[in-house]
Amino acid sequence: MAKRNKQTNPIKNWIDNDSILTSVLVEIQNMNISIEEQAEAAFHKLCEMYRLPKMPANINEYDEDELESEDTSVYQELGLLKFLEPNDDLRGLVLVAVYNTLNKITINLDEVYRKAGVSIHALICYKGENSRVNISFLSDSESWFDSECVMCLKGE
Repeated sequence: MAKRNKQTNPIKNWIDNDSILTSVLVEIQNMNISIEEQAEAAFHKLCEMYRLPKMPANINEYDEDELESEDTSVYQELGLLKFLEPNDDLRGLVLVAVYNTLNKITINLDEVYRKAGVSIHALICYKGENSRVNISFLSDSESWFDSECVMCLKGE
């Protein structure tokens, strides 16, 4: 009989090994609110619980000695995840965004540009608030200010 190659799921391991996280997720899932509202609740609760920057502006709120150039916010990670996996459960995407931010894992922007079919010189424009973030792409000739972006990021 052949052995199965068991790949560990880091998110599942995290949930299984953090009883407080498990309790919070069960509490949120049992709320009598929509999936989108549960995702929003998880966004806020988990960011506060792990002291993670929700939005890009919150990155500067942390001790500058602890900041690294690749630090990102849960908002940024979630926007990219939602673009890459638009049909996934939003609650799960929030959880992955929190995990990534907590562990300083960032989405490969080359993959994002490839999926979008745009030049790596295009700006990634983040719109919306908190878990309602969405991204779009702007060419160099378009103004990010006029596009109502919360923030823009360039892949290079």
